[in-house]
Amino acid sequence: MKFKKSNQIEKEKKAEEEKPPTVSFFKLWRYASKGDIILVILGMIVAFGTGTGEPLFSIIIGDISQAFINAITLQHVGNDPIKLQNLTDSGFLYTWDDFHSDIIDKVYMYCYLGCGILLVSFIQVICFQISCENMNHNLKKQFFKSMMKQNIGWYDTHSTGALATKLFDNLERIKEATGDKVGLLVQFTSQFFCGFIVAFFYSWKLTLIMLSLSPFMAIVGIFMAKLMSDASTSEIEKYAKSGAIADEVIGNIKTVNAFNGQERECARYNFSLKEAMKDGIRKTVFIGAGLAVTFIVIFGSFTLGM
Repeated sequence: MKFKKSNQIEKEKKAEEEKPPTVSFFKLWRYASKGDIILVILGMIVAFGTGTGEPLFSIIIGDISQAFINAITLQHVGNDPIKLQNLTDSGFLYTWDDFHSDIIDKVYMYCYLGCGILLVSFIQVICFQISCENMNHNLKKQFFKSMMKQNIGWYDTHSTGALATKLFDNLERIKEATGDKVGLLVQFTSQFFCGFIVAFFYSWKLTLIMLSLSPFMAIVGIFMAKLMSDASTSEIEKYAKSGAIADEVIGNIKTVNAFNGQERECARYNFSLKEAMKDGIRKTVFIGAGLAVTFIVIFGSFTLGM
């Protein structure tokens, strides 16, 4: 009996140690249909347009700020003819009519651009979410078919509860990797390059000064991403073990009650959940620390630019 039990434990450990093969990013879409691929391409196109919106917003805000600076200069001069003449001689040919005209034009441009960004953002999210849900539906069907084709010995080393938990967690991770976050990646990449173009066009010297902090931000981002990824992977594995414990106990509830093992099994399940909770807390701490350092660098670059 002991030999069978130890043999079973060795099989379970061997199954846990076997890591599934990794796939490339583009292979995640191998279960997508042609219609889903078209939606993804359309979503990337509109995501590129969404990304160009933020730099355009900054241009409009800069023009509005310049209009207010000119208005403050006019207000400071007032009706003093000498000061007005000095401004005119210096090439300052700005009037209150120009101020009103500039503000109205920029406000209309801001509203039109905002409506356009709203529309393309909606299309972007819809395209990626529809293709993602369709692909996950196909993945679930293929996973179930694959389970039905396995030999009975395969189920001796794979708990059904752990399989169900891993299926849910892995599908959620695939949804994150192929859903609207892909659109956000394209959007932020477009915003990044368009922002550089606008910044170098208006003031290349100031842009180079503020770029001095970029390597530090990149290093912090890579380091925090590695820590969060490790914590998230460990959390998912421990939640899968918790699911396997719950499935085992519920499937043999009569035996558990017969031996009065309710409290022991509850304690075992709670201990497994607490271990997963520790990894979840650790992950959120890394996220908070990463955001804190990122914003410190961003606001530090603002002060450096001033």
